[in-house]
Amino acid sequence: MRNLLSLLGAALCVSVASAKVVAAWDFSERRQPGSDVPGWTIVTATTIADGTGSTVNGVNVRLSGGLVASDANQIDSIVNFVTDGIPLASVSSTSSAHQRVYEDHFTEVHTGNPVYRISGLTPDQQYAIQFLGHFNAPEQLTVTMDGVPQASMPEAGDATAGDVLYSTRYLFTATSADTDVEFAFESVRAGNVQKFGLSGLVVGQVVDVPEPEPDQSPVITRMSIENAGASCRLSWTSRAGQMFEIQNSRDLINWIQIAEEVPASDTDQTTFDVDLEESAERRYYRVSLKTQQKPNVIMLFADDLGYGDLACYGHPYAKTDNLDRLASEGTLFRKFNVTGVTCNPSRTGLLTSRHPNSFPLKTSDFGFDQAQHGHEDRITIMKLLKEAGYRTGHFGKWHIGPTEADGTYGIDEVIVRGGGASDPRGRDEEIYADAIAFIEANKDVPFYMNVMGRVTHGPVDPRPELVTAAGFDGLVVDRDDFPGQQLQDIFDGVEANGGDINVGMRNYLTEIYYLDQFIGELLAKLDQLGLAENTIVAFSSDQGAAVPRYDEDPVPAKQYNLVGWSGGLRGQKHDQYEGGIRSPFILRWPGRVPAGKVNQASITSALDWLPTLCRIANVEIEANDFHGEDVLDIWLGADRSRIGPQFWNSSMKKDDWRLYFRGDDAVELYDLATDLAESNNLVNDRPDIVAELRPLWEEWRATLP
Repeated sequence: MRNLLSLLGAALCVSVASAKVVAAWDFSERRQPGSDVPGWTIVTATTIADGTGSTVNGVNVRLSGGLVASDANQIDSIVNFVTDGIPLASVSSTSSAHQRVYEDHFTEVHTGNPVYRISGLTPDQQYAIQFLGHFNAPEQLTVTMDGVPQASMPEAGDATAGDVLYSTRYLFTATSADTDVEFAFESVRAGNVQKFGLSGLVVGQVVDVPEPEPDQSPVITRMSIENAGASCRLSWTSRAGQMFEIQNSRDLINWIQIAEEVPASDTDQTTFDVDLEESAERRYYRVSLKTQQKPNVIMLFADDLGYGDLACYGHPYAKTDNLDRLASEGTLFRKFNVTGVTCNPSRTGLLTSRHPNSFPLKTSDFGFDQAQHGHEDRITIMKLLKEAGYRTGHFGKWHIGPTEADGTYGIDEVIVRGGGASDPRGRDEEIYADAIAFIEANKDVPFYMNVMGRVTHGPVDPRPELVTAAGFDGLVVDRDDFPGQQLQDIFDGVEANGGDINVGMRNYLTEIYYLDQFIGELLAKLDQLGLAENTIVAFSSDQGAAVPRYDEDPVPAKQYNLVGWSGGLRGQKHDQYEGGIRSPFILRWPGRVPAGKVNQASITSALDWLPTLCRIANVEIEANDFHGEDVLDIWLGADRSRIGPQFWNSSMKKDDWRLYFRGDDAVELYDLATDLAESNNLVNDRPDIVAELRPLWEEWRATLP
């Protein structure tokens, strides 16, 4: 019932505290006559010598057993007690449920083993008691509660003269038989009598108010006077990626910022040295966890998902409530292009802002770091943001090089999974569980992560009970609901090989349904942790819908489930037509990206992901090192298109013009503004456009290795 709760930060000569939200330690209140709260009772050397104390709100504290030191107002040359009634340290909570019933300030230094008796407590009420003090000897100090040793602070031999030690906090419940509690401070020292100073005492009622965790609320846990009093050193618990600001004050009311953007060290302890002037001897210091300005970033990347496979992109049967919600809370882009028609080239362009053909060696085999093979390394968005203080993660599919270990490409945590068909709700479940765990672990620092699922890459083969649970077991396909030749050709192939397009569509949409469920759980976690407002969430797919293979004998039934739809566009995966390179792109950033907008006008590229995020995170890059463009204004609502053209292995796009090559010959030209299905070849009708675009194509090809 009476347990030591924790050792938390407060100090005597240089006062310390955190300035963060609920249950944080803060010094913002000054109790004085005329205020709404009782003033501080000054307990002088005379009253303490008489064994008396003070009473606040009916709780009485008396001291006995210690002698007043002759140098009561000074410890060392730099440590001074305050004698004007201002507490050297205090505890407050932002919760009104945590009421302080006793606060007091003592002005003296005591020798010997002082005993403090607290009386007037309410039966069955839980209390927290905070002793705030200074210990000036290199030996051990033991704190005893009702005769039972509770803690020793610090460990023997840890303290040095001039150290300011943190406070000791206890949690206990007063019983009807024992409404008094006695605390004794016993020193263990050979030789000279040590000096021990108690700067303040707080007794507070506790009503389920959690204590601040060190990684949430920075608490200075150690201070020491350095360089013969010329400086002091602050030390507090921290985590990599956190940023802090440091303030000081003369009166605990007016705070002056003396340092900002102080980065956490790589270890779990951060230290900061403060130069002390003579006028700073009676200053108080506090460390605050700096409010995170840089947004978190999450890229949700599906695999082989067709441009038309979501309800918000026009699929007549898909159940994608969470992605539809993401679109309604953000912007849905209609003209977003990826950089490849297969998995690795698409991921390469997204993560490096470099066209995959610009790498001398295949990135699927050699990765982005090719210096060991005589070529230039290429940096990733993960590395750039990590260097800017982000925690970085990658979960799910890899396919971007031979090394999948933590640290690759600047990624702190890499978990590659194949997508478990045996997972309770099918593939991608564990991938999204890993991503959610990463969010929880890094909720207090800016983070970036890729969540690269396996849905809807083949094999699409969900268990029958999942199809039933998703509500698709009775679905009957009406082929007229799907304009465009691409899916009609797949339907023909399935039926010609003895498959059932109804079964195929049920299975395919079931996988998308559960992907949507996992995304909903991730979004709910952001809401639960209060991170949604400061998190950029993007959703896309690496290329168009997969192509069934009917040349096997017999054709596996699961091949009939590859019925992804390009939404009326021509082509699909492996094609450089729009159905192969145009992907869904949904972007949510509350308060910045317009909510509910469908951007029909802006042509953008996955190459633009890196430079735009660097703009947002204030990361300086050399634009010529990348092929993407900063399109932040488009993300924030502008309807313009990116300036430069886009290139693929045998095609290019400039504005709404698509030009295709066979060798050096321009063979197809389409105006996507009027012919989204790419059915009217204008290569012979518009030689002026061909003449305008061909030099751009030749110039780009000349840059390739």
